[in-house]
Amino acid sequence: MDRNVAIKKKAQQLIQKGQIDAALAEFDKLFAQGDKDPYDFILVADLLAKRGSMQEAVRRYRQAVEEYTRAELFKNAIAVCKKILRISKEDLQIHRTLGELYAKEGLYGDAIIHYLEFAEGSIRRQDHEAALDVIETVLALSPENDELSEKFVEIAVRADQPERGGKELYRRADRLARGGRAAEAVELRERASTLAPGSAPEPAPAADDGPPSLADGSFSATPATPVPAEAARAAPQEAPSPPAFGSAGFDLDQIARAGEGEDARVPEPGVVSLHREEPPLPPAADKADAVGTHAELAAGYLSAGNRELAA
Repeated sequence: MDRNVAIKKKAQQLIQKGQIDAALAEFDKLFAQGDKDPYDFILVADLLAKRGSMQEAVRRYRQAVEEYTRAELFKNAIAVCKKILRISKEDLQIHRTLGELYAKEGLYGDAIIHYLEFAEGSIRRQDHEAALDVIETVLALSPENDELSEKFVEIAVRADQPERGGKELYRRADRLARGGRAAEAVELRERASTLAPGSAPEPAPAADDGPPSLADGSFSATPATPVPAEAARAAPQEAPSPPAFGSAGFDLDQIARAGEGEDARVPEPGVVSLHREEPPLPPAADKADAVGTHAELAAGYLSAGNRELAA
């Protein structure tokens, strides 16, 4: 350790004398001995950048980012990444790293912007696999971003990976069904089955020993009557037309805004919100009519795959 301190002191003296090459040689000795102080990496990178050795400067900046990240000093790592982008604006990997760092800091809007910068650059380079991987990460941060979900499906088809596109359509259909948008969910499932017939998720196992139990341990006394798919498709909701993507580019501001709000946060595992607004019941002539109305509602939810609301 004393030797490392002596090397640093000598390097600083050489810098003050303007002997940059000699100072860099001293820092190389320091790094060879395993010293990984991120500040030293930044100091050396700054010196290299001033004399025009940009590629070597970026390499040292990256080492500083790695050390700050290892120490969980994410804000420091973000600041160094921004230095790299000023030198190398087309450094795609730094955009991905920034996405990861901002996500660790809980700044999901910024994370999404940099993830999508990486995805857009990957598409330009025909690296669709990398683009799909990072867009999946963004969709985990912003699960209700339908525009980006549609973009993911388009890229999956372009990359000859229809199964990934089909799975995403099923995921979106399940979310819409849970939100009571059964007709749109049916249309998405039909698209998914056409795009990738083998991508349908495994259905949940049905109970064989009587009607399903409710949350309080009681049982439903009224069996559900299946609703034909035609009836679900005849519901008043209409699926919005998917956006047209004529090029590989993303509207980063629009997509990032779509990811703002509560859904921009990573949902806590196992937490399911049951507080949904249910449609008002029509006036019932008597108790039997009310029971029949509830049974019809339950059947509709069950046919849409929403077991919670059906129960």
